Amino acid sequence: MVEMQRSEYAAERKTLMKLRDGMRKFVRRYEFIAQVGAAG
Repeated sequence: MVEMQRSEYAAERKTLMKLRDGMRKFVRRYEFIAQVGAAG
């Protein structure tokens, strides 16, 4: 029972890390577009 909970927690953490990485990439791209838009 404890093992199952631990693996579920690990899977959740992996998903959260993926989401955080995705957000970081999205923010970087958005900032780049904003800069180019302001320059153009």
